[in-house]
Amino acid sequence: MNRINLIILFTTICQLALPQGWTKFQTDGSGKSSGLKLSIKYPSDWIQKDGTRPHILSIMESEIEGGLIQMVVYINVYQRNPLAEEISVMYSKENIKKTTGAIEIIEFDKTAQIDNERCCVALVKVEQKVYQDLIRSISKVNIIIWDKYLVQIGFMIFSNDNRYETQLKIYNKHRDTFNEIMSNVAILSKWE
Repeated sequence: MNRINLIILFTTICQLALPQGWTKFQTDGSGKSSGLKLSIKYPSDWIQKDGTRPHILSIMESEIEGGLIQMVVYINVYQRNPLAEEISVMYSKENIKKTTGAIEIIEFDKTAQIDNERCCVALVKVEQKVYQDLIRSISKVNIIIWDKYLVQIGFMIFSNDNRYETQLKIYNKHRDTFNEIMSNVAILSKWE
């Protein structure tokens, strides 16, 4: 099978009907996606909003019993493709802690794969002060570096009681959904 037939087959598979209860978010390379074409499927009952900050493409969220789940899609583009050594630094625990503001790393895997690309996945505890309030959250961060792009897809879990124990229960209850979302991430630009 030649490259053109593989591209047509891949495009056809990506365009097949979504499983019931799922919606597709897809970039066409314009605007904040900085030339990258990306596709992500997420639950249809989640609300999608455009990102209001630079590099944040979209926020999908779901109010759930006891709290809120947010998924943030972030893209940054480098001037050149990062070297293997630079990627190793970006995929380190120290960098994850620094870039996420984590006070603790609960789980860490720098050998995971998303769309057949090596990535870094971390589950972290985050604590930040917003005005006088101390806000705690559990975040699952997925970082993919492909070509000259850094793609970060993060799931943040907030609870009404602001306790990590409650947030971990929410995370564990929805873990399969988060994994399903990440297993359906497609870097469409790879196939052009």
